[in-house]
Amino acid sequence: MNKILYSWSGSDEIESFSPSCSIINRCLSLLNIDFDIKAIPLVSELNGAKDKLTGLPIIQDRDKKFFGVRNAIKYLKELREKSELFQVPQSQMVQEQMLRDWALTSLRASCVYMSFINPNGYATIKKKFQKAAKYQFDKQEDLNKVAEPIKEALLHSTFSFDIFRLEPELGNSHLEEQLKYIDGLVTTNEFLLGNQIKLVDIIAYCHLSSSLLAASDFSKKIRPKYPRVSRWLLRVAAQTRSKNNIHPSHLD
Repeated sequence: MNKILYSWSGSDEIESFSPSCSIINRCLSLLNIDFDIKAIPLVSELNGAKDKLTGLPIIQDRDKKFFGVRNAIKYLKELREKSELFQVPQSQMVQEQMLRDWALTSLRASCVYMSFINPNGYATIKKKFQKAAKYQFDKQEDLNKVAEPIKEALLHSTFSFDIFRLEPELGNSHLEEQLKYIDGLVTTNEFLLGNQIKLVDIIAYCHLSSSLLAASDFSKKIRPKYPRVSRWLLRVAAQTRSKNNIHPSHLD
């Protein structure tokens, strides 16, 4: 019996809509673990509740369920404890933990900002909703009614970060600073901690890719300045590709 990933994302172009779901999707893919996706209707699951999003993604393995990205990662580590994906040399453990914390907090906050606070990003995300009619009960439902509760829930978990006190133009600058930071890490390495993909690469990739998707106009202008970052993003995407996720065409 295949494992089941309960997720906002499916196998179509909005796979990158939910970074947390994408992280587990791509980890499962890289680890060659067979799984099926059960797409969760956004409106039915949220109903305006601020804590609803903390349950997704969910991995179901027979009669057990693992809720949220952190518990899902813990489960995958136990399942594939010898995988190189989770093996970090002792000399890099502190750096790896700092990078993971940065990706799951600051980079995640930037993703929410670019998607729902930056006006251009908000328009892009609403277009993604338009194409994701299968996640709505009523295809004619007002997109604002669909997007607002999601925006509220995500802001509730990230509003304390500095980026939310910035104007959109400065938000773009903040995102560029994160590109500069990653650029420094991959100057001589193929991945963030060396020449082999690690969990932190997937976590950072999923959040940065979503940020660049939302900030599409800005992304087209700024990414050519950081070819090493672009190559790193495409490297991570290629190594974690499967039938259950997509190639990030917005990064080409």
